[in-house]
Amino acid sequence: MKIFSSWVKKIDNVFCHTQCILRKRTLLLFVISPAFACAEGYDHSYAKLSLTEELRSLDESDLSSFGISNRCIRRNAIKSIRFQDDQIAIIKVGRGKEIVLTLTRPCLGIKRNGFIFSPRSNKLCEKFDYFEVMETNMICQIDSIQPHIRLENGY
Repeated sequence: MKIFSSWVKKIDNVFCHTQCILRKRTLLLFVISPAFACAEGYDHSYAKLSLTEELRSLDESDLSSFGISNRCIRRNAIKSIRFQDDQIAIIKVGRGKEIVLTLTRPCLGIKRNGFIFSPRSNKLCEKFDYFEVMETNMICQIDSIQPHIRLENGY
């Protein structure tokens, strides 16, 4: 900083591109300002990186906090099942936690007509259990059960 301040002292005035004369204190402000802008931008990229790392770090212990064990959900833990479209459903399991259920293929009419679900055990398991669409009796197998993690602002 000592070298920099001695360099600024040598310059009395600087001509800027708008043809105005700047004093050496103003020049110092322009030289230092980008450093603060860079530091501020760095924090945002770090926050995004840590969120990505957090999502990647989900393992079996985190899945159990959602009620998922061995790719199954206990039947009595399910509060509601609501289909978003003909292939994806959101399962509410209480305490603000949700699970995304994906069917093997689109199951036409499951959202509109409703479904019948009769599990073979006290669990709802992927690759094993299925839903039956009301009115059409179409059978739809469960492909995956994953935790529903909301990112910023509810997305």
